Amino acid sequence: MTGPESLTDLELLQLDPRRDLDRFRDALSARLRAGIDCTALVRSLADRDPVALVELLVGPRAERSAAMVRLALGAAPTLEKSLAPNGLYRRLYELAEDSRSDVLDVAITRHPRAVWVVGLSRRVEGEGAGLRHLRFLDAPEDLFTVALAYGQAGHIRALCRVAEEDARLEMLWVLAALGRRELLAVAAGRLLDRNPSAPVVATLAATWGPGCEALVCRMIPEIRTASAAHALEPMLAHLPLARELLRAHLAHLTR
Repeated sequence: MTGPESLTDLELLQLDPRRDLDRFRDALSARLRAGIDCTALVRSLADRDPVALVELLVGPRAERSAAMVRLALGAAPTLEKSLAPNGLYRRLYELAEDSRSDVLDVAITRHPRAVWVVGLSRRVEGEGAGLRHLRFLDAPEDLFTVALAYGQAGHIRALCRVAEEDARLEMLWVLAALGRRELLAVAAGRLLDRNPSAPVVATLAATWGPGCEALVCRMIPEIRTASAAHALEPMLAHLPLARELLRAHLAHLTR
């Protein structure tokens, strides 16, 4: 019998994709190892028999390799017509070996608002779960909803990094909603360092309500730059304790 590596594209397409699934898979694998683009073959199979495509790429006999998973990711729109996205990407993660980050990236790109991505992100990113996903989002309401899902699942580190490094005020709302007062104060101060014009005090007042001045006072020692401290001064017109604390902190920063 002719080996899978010797089959031409025409011969491969003439196979019965269900009866000859193993031969089709082995032929694709041989082409991928040789660096041959198999996108057109997969597209032809998708048009001809989408169920066979699912069996080939994610079924029980699917090959565990980065190259085959990347091929499946390219066919994600077709595969999603037959499988629920949550299950599809979980299965691709299992098959992916050293290309699991690719699986997460495609899941985020195709389903940016889906909270089931939280579980996939945890598997790929571990303690830093959520960083890629949160940085992909732009609309404030989407960012808040997804970030809250990560926070509720216990993934706080990414929320703080996005607040502190990307100056996203939405993360302060999330930390407040989670009741993480200490982290909220720290993140607010470091966010102000990154963006001195950010309305941090107004955000803390809106998210925390009564007791906001105590929170602002806890935030002030986290400010590391004189420019951020100077920018904060006019925001404290009605917070006398915080204003006095800021003056002392600013004197320390400008020594």
